[in-house]
Amino acid sequence: MKKYRVLFVTPLPPPVHGSSIVSEFIKNSKLIKDEMDCQYVNLSTSRSVGEIGKFHIAKLFRFVMSYLVVLWKLLTQRYDLVYLAITVGGVGFLKDCPFVLMAKLFCKKVVVHHHNKGMSKYVDKMPYKVLYRLVYNKVKVILLSWNLFDDISTIVNKDDVMICPNGLPPIAGNVSKKEDKKVPNILFLSNLIESKGVFVLLDACRIMMRENLKFSVTFVGGESKMINRDVLEKAMKDRGLTSGCGVEMEYVGSKYGKDKECYWNNADIFVLPTCYECFPLVVIEAMQHKLPVVSTDEGGIVDIVDNWNEEKQCGTGFLVHSQVLRENCCNESLGELTSEKEFEKTCAFNEIRGKETAEALSRLVKDEQLRKKMGRAGYQKYLDQLTLEKFEYNMLCCLKSALGHRRKK
Repeated sequence: MKKYRVLFVTPLPPPVHGSSIVSEFIKNSKLIKDEMDCQYVNLSTSRSVGEIGKFHIAKLFRFVMSYLVVLWKLLTQRYDLVYLAITVGGVGFLKDCPFVLMAKLFCKKVVVHHHNKGMSKYVDKMPYKVLYRLVYNKVKVILLSWNLFDDISTIVNKDDVMICPNGLPPIAGNVSKKEDKKVPNILFLSNLIESKGVFVLLDACRIMMRENLKFSVTFVGGESKMINRDVLEKAMKDRGLTSGCGVEMEYVGSKYGKDKECYWNNADIFVLPTCYECFPLVVIEAMQHKLPVVSTDEGGIVDIVDNWNEEKQCGTGFLVHSQVLRENCCNESLGELTSEKEFEKTCAFNEIRGKETAEALSRLVKDEQLRKKMGRAGYQKYLDQLTLEKFEYNMLCCLKSALGHRRKK
């Protein structure tokens, strides 16, 4: 029996981010390989986190080359399906939409996988309002959660949407048992992007420090266009979070593989107070490591983290409201960087912005048994719903659905 032939036009690492990691999972999936004849074209024009959002001649060259490679493949080979993981808004969409239009030009079945959001912000602006209707007409769309549908609902019909939550492979070896510590460690693991909640966490730490709570915080992640080590350390200093304040703060930069694992094993609480997110793999990773999660009700996070239910005494973490955070966010992740003067304002201490996160973290810092209970519940939810095996199965079902089970003759 002949296999489906599928062309995947998708970002692959480096750099390492959610979309490229998931694309690598698909590329390496034996389950998908057994059913599909897969070919890949790397859509990523950046080769490091530092290149994202910046112009380089090398990035332009990579884009042109990937465009030509896709065009050549469509001209010379017959595919049953073209899969594209594209950016849905801004300059990224303008860069990626020609790939979709090319695939449609050759009368191919097309499925678009969204790892990001932002369409609703551009849908009434030119040239997006025209391009969206051209790109998404008669196209199937894979979303990570139904909570992300509102963002595309004015353009995409609900009948054309499929849901495939992200998943992760098991951790090599056993998860290290959390040692009982007098001073619990809070881990922030993400690139230093303002919309991921870097300053929200610092605001929360200052509030907690005033309560004389004992805790430490470790920041793990790459520097970004707006936030580097100096900016982070200045923001700490401005809040009084310096040596001798009673709160240990440490930024260790980017860590991968085994180097990152030691920070997971040393952590007692994971925090990601983000105001822009879809379905972050790092939250799943925290649950793999049996950590309670403090995050927000943003995007698909509500499908990952079960918010603590006081009445039933169950949950995998605390979810704070993202709206307050979003009102104080410069939307760096969307490429809408404010002026330096405006950005300085977002760096400054904002008690309203950090209050709800501080309340959640304070409770976990004080209650070791609650931390462990949430951690165990999170790990069980990972096993039940968020494994790589389940993701691969769901993705294969989505690809087959997009194909309509049409076989090559």
